[in-house]
Amino acid sequence: MGEHTQVIQQFFIDKITHFFDSNPYYHIQSNGEDLLVFGRERLASIKEIKALYDFDKRLKAVIS
Repeated sequence: MGEHTQVIQQFFIDKITHFFDSNPYYHIQSNGEDLLVFGRERLASIKEIKALYDFDKRLKAVIS
């Protein structure tokens, strides 16, 4: 969702949409420059932080 609909649609190629479909556990927001990735709105356990870190590394690989 955003003002530049065409740019957003160009960003979400099949590879990226498949990644998000395969990882529905996290919410992602962006202001156009930065990404915010979060799970539940509470303090995370160490195990959850490690899983989020792994998700972030894989997301970076997909969008790079």
